[in-house]
Amino acid sequence: MDRPLLYLDQNALVDVIMRRDRKFASAVRRLCQQSYQAVYGPPHLEEVANIYRTRATDVNCERYISKHLDGIRELTNCWELLPNNRPNAPGRLVQEDPARCFERVINHYELTYVAEGIEKGLREHVPAERSIPTPEDAFEGAKVREIWRKRMSNRQLNPDCYPTGAALRRSFKVAEGMIDICFRSLHDAGFGLETRRKTRSAIHDVSHAIYATMASIFVTRDVRMLGKIKATYKFLDAECAVYSVDEFISLADRM
Repeated sequence: MDRPLLYLDQNALVDVIMRRDRKFASAVRRLCQQSYQAVYGPPHLEEVANIYRTRATDVNCERYISKHLDGIRELTNCWELLPNNRPNAPGRLVQEDPARCFERVINHYELTYVAEGIEKGLREHVPAERSIPTPEDAFEGAKVREIWRKRMSNRQLNPDCYPTGAALRRSFKVAEGMIDICFRSLHDAGFGLETRRKTRSAIHDVSHAIYATMASIFVTRDVRMLGKIKATYKFLDAECAVYSVDEFISLADRM
């Protein structure tokens, strides 16, 4: 694939495939027609799987899920970003029907419950009421930097020599580790913290940020997510531009 990749977080993706925001959907499709390739990843299918939890008694549940899968197929032409468990190997870009990824997610969905339980426990230490917006230069602050250095050391990583830029794309496991440490450091400092009720959303924010390091553009309409990912990507010099929906529409209009 020689086209730059476009990655939308779940809410932005749904806005496009369900045509909730026609202006945004038009901008996405216009850029894809010109030069970009929209992609999806396991985090998107994990959130589709959550429909079974929130709409299990809805007689239209299966139809709603099918509509999501059809929308992903049409928008991305089934191009998907996948992890790579081999050491020091980059993430994979493959063409796979989203129904197959969805089946894998469902088969391992119990892992989501485990992750949510762990994350809820962490929420007790930094109440969401103390959450503040994340500035783009958050990692220049002494408090965040100290927390980050401690988290790096706890994982036996060198805080004075860490991977940035292109190195994040060369190894999926490296990107996964660095993004997780950065987001947790921001949360520990009280930046962009979600409420306990939105624990699942916070987990998926990290997942989307990890996969998006493989793309050229990342778009979200979540204000908390936008601040955290801009600060993290700036600190790590990630080769992916981050936009709000309005910023992306302006970009598309200029191209």
